[in-house]
Amino acid sequence: MRGINIEPNPSLFQLLTKYRSQDINLNIGISDKKSELTYYHFDVPALNTFSLEEKDRYLTLGHKLIHQENLIVDTIANVINKYCKGIFPNVLFVDVEGLDFNIIKSIDFDSENVPNVICIETLSYSKDNTGVKHIELIDYIKSKGYFLYADTYVNSIFVNLNFWNN
Repeated sequence: MRGINIEPNPSLFQLLTKYRSQDINLNIGISDKKSELTYYHFDVPALNTFSLEEKDRYLTLGHKLIHQENLIVDTIANVINKYCKGIFPNVLFVDVEGLDFNIIKSIDFDSENVPNVICIETLSYSKDNTGVKHIELIDYIKSKGYFLYADTYVNSIFVNLNFWNN
């Protein structure tokens, strides 16, 4: 399977270019509008985020902020238009530490051009495994014509009803 990988972290991006060389690899972030945002690097790289709220929460949980830098972010729509001729890929994976909901809300679900499957992180991070499911995000995706197909506890997999029924 080939696709578009979006990774704002420069060191992780280098791994994508090495191991996913046949994909389109973009060293940018994704948000609900094209801009430049501060990217926060933490002692646990999986927690790196553009979200000021998540940054502050991670600090209160005892994580160490290693570095911060301003990086370019773009929208899903712009990326799809530029690299996919405006046609949404069949599967969308979203894991954006604090901006997942903003990104999902930026998708035009009223068009017929939507992903068939969405896999998205729906559990908030906690050091002690007491994370809470993001019910508002789950309900929003369901309201856009998807059903919850599977859940891995951390991630939820939604399938578009129109795709499923055809």
